Amino acid sequence: MADRNTADQNTAAAAAPAAEPNMSEKREHPSDSGSRTPSSVDSSRAVNEKPKPNGFLARMGDLPEWGFRGKRLQGRLLNWSIGFIASCGFLMFGYDQGVLGSLLTLDDFQRSIPLMTPLEQSNSLCWLDFPENTQRDYSQCTGDPNTQAAAVAVYQIGCFLGAVLILFYGETWGRKSSTFWGSAIMIFGTILQASAHEYGLFSAGRVVGGIGNGMVTSTIPTWQSECARPHQRGFLITLSGALISCGIAIAYWVDYGFYFLEGSIRWRFPVSFQSFFTIIVMIGLLYLPDSPRWLAMKGRMDEAREVTSRLLGKPIDHEDVTIEVKAIQEALEAQSQGGSFKFKELLTNGPSQNLRRTLLGIAAQFFQQICGINLITYYSGFLFENSLGFGPELSRLLAAFNGTEYFLASLVALPLIERTGRRKLMLFGAFGMMASMAILAGTVSTGTVDETGAPKLETKYGVTATVFLFVFNSFFAIGKPPHPYP
Repeated sequence: MADRNTADQNTAAAAAPAAEPNMSEKREHPSDSGSRTPSSVDSSRAVNEKPKPNGFLARMGDLPEWGFRGKRLQGRLLNWSIGFIASCGFLMFGYDQGVLGSLLTLDDFQRSIPLMTPLEQSNSLCWLDFPENTQRDYSQCTGDPNTQAAAVAVYQIGCFLGAVLILFYGETWGRKSSTFWGSAIMIFGTILQASAHEYGLFSAGRVVGGIGNGMVTSTIPTWQSECARPHQRGFLITLSGALISCGIAIAYWVDYGFYFLEGSIRWRFPVSFQSFFTIIVMIGLLYLPDSPRWLAMKGRMDEAREVTSRLLGKPIDHEDVTIEVKAIQEALEAQSQGGSFKFKELLTNGPSQNLRRTLLGIAAQFFQQICGINLITYYSGFLFENSLGFGPELSRLLAAFNGTEYFLASLVALPLIERTGRRKLMLFGAFGMMASMAILAGTVSTGTVDETGAPKLETKYGVTATVFLFVFNSFFAIGKPPHPYP
């Protein structure tokens, strides 16, 4: 469930300067101002035209745009296609977050990668004479809690590295190419994980997959936003959070379904299925354009005008197209008036309150990540089985219902985001999560362990803890995922 979580971190780390309203509502007619005419757009374009950069990394941004029977998408079909591919990207991220939660306690997974499994008295895989536990099986359970946690956490390190990569090369590659190559890296990381027979390869696959995911989640929200109308952006940001939670729910249900099979396919297929959404994203991107803003920023105004006309579904010489392109160019010119961006600008207050805004953004993202949602997302099945004392099958079923409820709760915020505003929803979610976590901690604190080391919790406390774990997810889904975004 972070759900919006890591995606929020990645996007914040790699975000480009705020996008102007490319697809804005009707503005002043060009004829009303001498500075807003088609001829001024052309002349200004000539001044700002920039040569395409050379080099291998630069050429990674030269992805083609294919068409269907020689025709490119436009109008409503183009807008829906961009929304669909962006949605698959968010589903992909959510699935990646949730897939490992119920695999950590799966015996076939533990048998394949012993270093991922700590030695425990209650784990029959660790002993040759369970439950007497006098003869240890030294080929199994060779890890400890630290090695297990490290293999889970390195994914986030990869996400961070991917976001940093986009920070330096995202503007060179563009939104479309950054997402495409990030998806390709994710597929490579998935192959490493699904084919792993030892800890090192599996962990390496987690890092590689995280790098790709960091690239994708740093870019897709920007691409979608720059292709959308301003009044749609709040809804789209909230929808992205809902789709991430939907991806988590899908991962939990896939884990639950494959629990009933035999052999390593029980964990290798759920891990491999990460690539399903990734492949859809890569194929779809080949039929879609880059954002008009990025094209204009690179001086490719003819392409920016052509893409804008297709997004609006109007002829390229239509006045609305001219107005939109002019607005994009004016925003870019205003942005560049102060010269190149300097990091120290974020640390100065002044009339624009840059430092205050920076700290608010960092704090919102930080507390979203540290509130506890990542623990539940990555260890959901593990928590139900090893902390609350439920059986293996019931733990996976509860995790699947938990993910489904999380997704449904995230839909509640869709009609509220523009009505109530982000601040009220964030405060509502924060107070609800605080109360839920306090009750959850109090009930779990009554638990003990039996002679084999298995968790032991009275039924009434286990049920209460489960209920408030669901409640915690609901408050997070309503109050946190999209709202730190501007």
